[in-house]
Amino acid sequence: FDLDWTDPTARTAIVVAGDVPNSDAGDLSATYAGQVVAVRPHSNGAVGTYSYCDQTFNLVFQLGVSGLGYFGNVFTEDLAR
Repeated sequence: FDLDWTDPTARTAIVVAGDVPNSDAGDLSATYAGQVVAVRPHSNGAVGTYSYCDQTFNLVFQLGVSGLGYFGNVFTEDLAR
């Protein structure tokens, strides 16, 4: 992910689009077993955040199947130290 420090009061964490190494899209849906998972920032424009004080990341992203397309769900992942 990329961190944007432009506005120190509203830091953002944006997922970098790409294929997930050693992934299996069958973990998302059996229909896509054996295919590679793709990740990108969500198409709705939602971005994650980063807090230096709390030492946390909140990532917002969209998952899909490489070469086929993306699911409409908004996925979020919270990471804390």
